[in-house]
Amino acid sequence: MHLPQVDIPEEVRSLLQLTEEEEKAHAQELKALSEPDRWRKQGARKYPKVTLARAVSVHEHPMTRPYGARSQMWFRVPLEKYVTGRDRTAEDIIAHDATDDEWVESRFRRYNVRGTPIAWDDTTQHGGEFGVTSNDYVAWLCHKYPDVFPTAWAGVDPHKEKVALAEIERAIKQLGLIGVKFQQAAQRFVPNDRQWYPMWDLLQELGCPVQLHCGYTGVGGGPAGGLGVNPLHFTNPYWIDFVCADFPRLNVVGCHPAWPFEDMALAICMHKGNFYREISGRMPRYFDPNMVHEMNTRQQNKYMFGAESPSFQMDEIFRQHVKLNYRPNIWEKLMYKNTEAILGISRDASKDRPEWPSRKNLKLKRWFNPEEEAYWRVEGVQFEG
Repeated sequence: MHLPQVDIPEEVRSLLQLTEEEEKAHAQELKALSEPDRWRKQGARKYPKVTLARAVSVHEHPMTRPYGARSQMWFRVPLEKYVTGRDRTAEDIIAHDATDDEWVESRFRRYNVRGTPIAWDDTTQHGGEFGVTSNDYVAWLCHKYPDVFPTAWAGVDPHKEKVALAEIERAIKQLGLIGVKFQQAAQRFVPNDRQWYPMWDLLQELGCPVQLHCGYTGVGGGPAGGLGVNPLHFTNPYWIDFVCADFPRLNVVGCHPAWPFEDMALAICMHKGNFYREISGRMPRYFDPNMVHEMNTRQQNKYMFGAESPSFQMDEIFRQHVKLNYRPNIWEKLMYKNTEAILGISRDASKDRPEWPSRKNLKLKRWFNPEEEAYWRVEGVQFEG
């Protein structure tokens, strides 16, 4: 098999030489072991800090112990069954989740990848602490691991209205986060409803990008009723087209391949200069051929790499991207050049913007048990309350 001359890990290249039987065995291993499980199996190796990354993933969920693992648990139990076929309790899932250190070592430093963690808030729809990954937490991750996380995406619940607007401003101005990410199906809102226009107006004035989910979602997948999640309505990219038209200075990133609305997303990406895309959330072997064609040709400057922890393992994602045989120069654009051009996030850790959380003395709200000393005695970080 011909391998394109691209910067990928050697262990990924070796996977490309597997026979059909070996591929099946490898798939079984992936299904049986999570990334932190595999990392521990290797003897908890430490890897060099990232200086010049081979890729920048703009979509990563920090579901790590002890804090992040508790977030979004209302859908993680059925999602585990849906993705892996395993019946696991919430306690079992949390027990097998990586710690922050394990996540950084096994997923990012091991493969020389930088990423942007994503906060999450859907408390008005699903209630309690289990619907939150706080903005303070992802800012703290950036401060602790600046080589891996240059900045992060804030998460706000739009149904909190004025409180949401205030939190957006705090996350951008005080925490130094790059923008805001929404999951419309879980948060149950349609982006072009005029009720949300003050939010888009504020983000436009702040000069911050926004991530909006496109197409199908695994959230709620599997159980009868889909846990009340309606992806074919709330995450239809049709609604995003109106937001892009009405807020031309707002850069909108459509998250994930947009199946079953892929052609619509391609049309919006072609028509609206302020609409971009990232390609996490689906294994590359399932990418729509029309999307791959546009990534290789007319829309080659509008797509960014995303891997989406914890559902997709980094080595397998790289492996499948290589098999797509992109045209010359497309790999570099997809993996890091477009991300720097669109979002200003460099693969070079020395070029991070000074206002981002890895470069400032943060003043955070406590979001954890203060008895967990490792989570609050951090040099250079001040905590409120």
